[in-house]
Amino acid sequence: MKKVLFFVLFPFIVYCQQQYSCGELGIQLMNYPANYEITFKLTAIGAKWDENFQLTDSYEIITQTLQWPNVFVRFDHIRDIQGCPVYAMGLYKISAIVNGEEDAYFYIDWRTSEWSASLDVAFNYHMGDKIFTFSGSNQSINYTYQTVWDLTDISLQTSGFEDYWTNCLVAIDDGNGHPKLVWGPYPNIAVESYKLYRDIGSGFSVLQTLSSNTYIYTDNSVELSDPGMTIYYKVKPVAASQMLLPFSNTVDVTVTPFKVNFEHNQLNSFQYKLEQNYPNPFNPSTIISYSIEKDEFVTLKIFDILGREVGTLVNEFKKAGNHSVEFNAQNLQSGIYLYTLTAGKFKASRKLILIK
Repeated sequence: MKKVLFFVLFPFIVYCQQQYSCGELGIQLMNYPANYEITFKLTAIGAKWDENFQLTDSYEIITQTLQWPNVFVRFDHIRDIQGCPVYAMGLYKISAIVNGEEDAYFYIDWRTSEWSASLDVAFNYHMGDKIFTFSGSNQSINYTYQTVWDLTDISLQTSGFEDYWTNCLVAIDDGNGHPKLVWGPYPNIAVESYKLYRDIGSGFSVLQTLSSNTYIYTDNSVELSDPGMTIYYKVKPVAASQMLLPFSNTVDVTVTPFKVNFEHNQLNSFQYKLEQNYPNPFNPSTIISYSIEKDEFVTLKIFDILGREVGTLVNEFKKAGNHSVEFNAQNLQSGIYLYTLTAGKFKASRKLILIK
């Protein structure tokens, strides 16, 4: 364990932070205002293992709060407890909390059974910019997935963990609203590939086949949404010896509702949306496009600036999906008009400009 002696220099004042003899995970506060208070929170995602590699329900949420003038926090790895708050061998979301709001976060994966005395990792949090960075860098790592084996000299090992394979699969947000699936190597048996399965309502089928050293996959075909509809994932290792190996645990996520083509096991994701007409301004015709989430009755009407209805473009039952309709304003005067889409409980309006 490394010891850190940290000084903060200000004009005429020198603050000397305590000498830290604990903590494999360190976070230093940067670019902060006066009289601040900030909480750093570690939240476990999925299963965790203790110092004896046994599954544990403890160490679910770990927090430390900083107040002026303290600018450094450390957390202890469960295999080297020295007096700092303790986290287990798991995947954790690290968040910066100010006034009860989560300002930024990223993920770090500690799920390796290999141990080293030089396991320390350090990050900065730039409070003014609301970004996490690596120590000595200004490049944001917000929303990213980091691993201790990529940041230190230890390797990814999963042998020794209790029931590792049936607890290893987790799903996190990739930072762009898509589910990122994360697992690890199947213990003690050579694997030639991994098959990622997904159930979108028609039963499990193979979504992707991945190489033997790939343990991450982002499903860009769906968007996370809460509330939403639930879909499921699981992973099956394919042994080089053709030995039949078990599936991983199953994880679920909620996503924007979509229509499923059961015959071809494909999905199309739709959500309510009214697009801006194109072209705009226009003379005399323009195209209005919209999407609806499910099959239902739809109206699309045109109003003048005083709210008087001047035309109806759609007034019928429509299938879920993307739709377009042409609006011809040949018999209308130049001016600003409104078009309003109503589909079930969804209602939206936009302006269009007719110039003759």
